[in-house]
This record gives sequence, structure tokens and C-alpha cells, in this order.
Amino acid sequence: MAILHEESSINQERKKVAYLALAVIAGLIVFEGYNAFVLHKPSIMGIGYNFVLLGLWLWRCMYTYSYTIKDGQFIVERQGMGKKKTMTIDLSQAFCFNSGYKSSIFRRTKVNRFQHRYSSLDGNRQRLLVYKHGSQLRGLLFKSSDKFSEQLQKQLSQECFLGNI
Repeated sequence: MAILHEESSINQERKKVAYLALAVIAGLIVFEGYNAFVLHKPSIMGIGYNFVLLGLWLWRCMYTYSYTIKDGQFIVERQGMGKKKTMTIDLSQAFCFNSGYKSSIFRRTKVNRFQHRYSSLDGNRQRLLVYKHGSQLRGLLFKSSDKFSEQLQKQLSQECFLGNI
């Protein structure tokens, strides 16, 4: 039985900024197209950067995430563009949890690898869950509401919570 379930939200201000960024990318594509087809001066690097920027925009804005705490597990589902992927973390393997992300935590906890599991359009705060994967420490960056963060903190042991470092 799920204790708590939360979907990533969409902040309207962030949505406007995302569409402004998409308009800038479209402008760059038009500029490169003009240079290539009208002026006959194609730039392979410029065209390549346009595809990279468009791919990054799609990756950061087109996916939605859902977070579930269920039976001692933290489940993250990514959905978008016809794909669905699930990631499950056993909360007994959690090393630490921070309700506010700071990059200094990675240096102090010796995290080898971290994963972003949030939409850039989500207006909630970034959270960090460090967990053991085999013999290594890994970090999970996600965005959630304060209510969900408090519930996750209750599921973890007291020595696991770092607060707002």
C-alpha cells in the first residue's frame, strides 16, 4: 500500500521561461538554416549545437515524474515522449537525506554518481537522497513538496536526516 504519492507539478513562470528558451533554439535553427541554404555557408558545429540544445530542452522539460513511498521503498517513475521508466530505492539502504540540495554534500559524503529525476518545470525545491548501491554511494536529486519530504524523512532513520545544510 502506498503511503504517499506525488506527481511533479508545473510552475507557470518556469513554463514561460522554457518556451522562451525553445523560441531561442528555434531562432538559432532558422539562423543556421539561412546560413546553410541561402548564403551557402553551412556550419556543422552550429547545426550540431542546435540539435544538442534541442535534445537538452526535451530532456529537461518533456518528462514528468511521479514519486511514491511504498513498503519501505522510494519509487520514481519517469514518463514522457512515449517512454516510461521506473527506479526503485530501498529506504533501508538510504545513507542520508537532505531537504535542500547543496553541492558540498557530494564532497563530504563521497558520492560517486548522482541522478537527476525531476522536471525543470517543477517549482518545488530540490531534495537529495544518498543511498548505497552495492559498495558505492549514489545520490538522487528530485523535487518534491514539503509534505512529501516530511513523510520521506519519517520513513528514514534519524541519523539519516541532514536537514537544510
